[in-house]
Amino acid sequence: MQNWIKAKREKHNEEDQKARESFQVGGTNDLSGGLVKNRTCTDVFCLPIFAVFQMGFVAVTLAGLRDGDPSKLYKPRDYRGSYCATEENWNKGPDTSATPYQSFTMNLSAVLEPTMKQALCSSVAKKALVFGDEYNEKLLRTENSRVAYLCECCLIPCAGCRGSLQVGGDLRTPEEFREVISGRMTELTSAVAEMYDPAGYNGATFSSDKFWTNAKGFLQQVCVPDCMTDFNLIDSLDPSSVRNYTYVPDRDTTLYHVWVAIRDAPTTSLTAPLHAAMQGFTLKALPESMCPYPAEKCVPMPGMEFLELHGATGRCTFKFAVDVANALGEQLAEVIPGVGAQSFAQSSESFGAMVGSFQATMDTFVLTTIIAFIAGLVFLVVFRFFISYCVWFAVSSTILLFAFGGAMLFVLSEQCKGASLLDTGRQRVVAVSALAAAWKRGGRADESLTGDGADYRGVQSYTVNGRSCLEWDKQEVWRYYTSANFPGANLTKNYCRNPYAPTDKAKASTIWCITSDVNMPWEECRPVGILRPACPKGYAVDGPASRKALYWSAWFLWMLGAV
Repeated sequence: MQNWIKAKREKHNEEDQKARESFQVGGTNDLSGGLVKNRTCTDVFCLPIFAVFQMGFVAVTLAGLRDGDPSKLYKPRDYRGSYCATEENWNKGPDTSATPYQSFTMNLSAVLEPTMKQALCSSVAKKALVFGDEYNEKLLRTENSRVAYLCECCLIPCAGCRGSLQVGGDLRTPEEFREVISGRMTELTSAVAEMYDPAGYNGATFSSDKFWTNAKGFLQQVCVPDCMTDFNLIDSLDPSSVRNYTYVPDRDTTLYHVWVAIRDAPTTSLTAPLHAAMQGFTLKALPESMCPYPAEKCVPMPGMEFLELHGATGRCTFKFAVDVANALGEQLAEVIPGVGAQSFAQSSESFGAMVGSFQATMDTFVLTTIIAFIAGLVFLVVFRFFISYCVWFAVSSTILLFAFGGAMLFVLSEQCKGASLLDTGRQRVVAVSALAAAWKRGGRADESLTGDGADYRGVQSYTVNGRSCLEWDKQEVWRYYTSANFPGANLTKNYCRNPYAPTDKAKASTIWCITSDVNMPWEECRPVGILRPACPKGYAVDGPASRKALYWSAWFLWMLGAV
């Protein structure tokens, strides 16, 4: 055995020696003349090509420096894509040479749309537009315009609606109308702190995470002189330089024509509260010298202050103003509007500052280390007595995580476009619960549905979001929908149906019912047993292959949890 080991060692040393000699001068791998001993003439052609390429690169760079503007590589842009601090923009945009900073103003279409819809779709407006009274004619003279208005507001079951609009509730009396609409607009123009208060008139919109997670939709990027250009600045400007903008809905919507019909109508007992509300939709806009855009693009967002984003030239980020922060509390005011940029700015600490902070807290660091060591030692001693409980807790937590992760992937695989993951999951739970209730009652009825559901004769009595249905002949919401008026629609008990007359110009796209929720008079239903409904507007995850991958991944996680 020793002789064999000795022979192997000698053979290895001999091979190593030969390898060393091969790289010496005169050896087989002589490197004294370069990496390759026998060079060919291909380099003669490669070097000129490389030189030409380098000269072309230099020429293109010089041309770009002469005719272009390298600063556009880092300059901020506005909502149109125009560059800030630029006299002539590529898209015939505004002259922003005096406005080098990118900041934010209010996107009026998104911010004011809920208030506008609550006003125009209220019972007060509907009475003036559709019904009138003994002294005043209805403002919408044709049946087509009335049906279009009712469908736009989802006040009747229509194909473009999935249920009643959720814009803050109905306004049934002129007094309630004046109070709510005036309150919402006052908060947007003066009572700023109340606007972000959950108990305020706009609390449902501006105090919720929905607003801040979709801040890009409610704010728009513009170029301004500095980051101090905000809502509070308007009060210190010359009143003659401040612009006013009176809001109107988008011209391509039905509600624009409704708005115009109310605006141009004479003031009567029916239109007086509507006209008073419209006057409140006038807002102050920054002067054109500070905001070189149309007035509707220059209305500052109330309750916000701006500061320059650290490390990002010419860019501003936003935070709550002092009065709003005092009303909400400093901690909440810091957390709510965090969109990442401010956190990034605050976390960009220099290395020197970090070293200095470490030296200043050295004693605390040492004490924390000692306490951590003692706590770890105690934990190891105690752990041996509770190890069985810890193991079962870890196993149970792992199973729950697999189950929860699988459920999330399963719901995501069938999430419809425009619907949140929470709404999709809730609708699936409602569907499963309705199916279980149907079986408990003694089997399933005929749940077949074709087309718009006029032939549906099933027993579904809950909407897609779990609202309970009212009995057709006992409900007081819409007395028009009864079994006497629709004898062929089978309006039995509180089962979902789609009743309409052949001459109706508006009808729902599927079955629905009148709900017990006063804020949601009607909502769509799905037949019992439909757990994976089709999505008319498409799915949140594009591509059937991706959805199928999510579906099978969910089952894979569930199987791992079971194992």
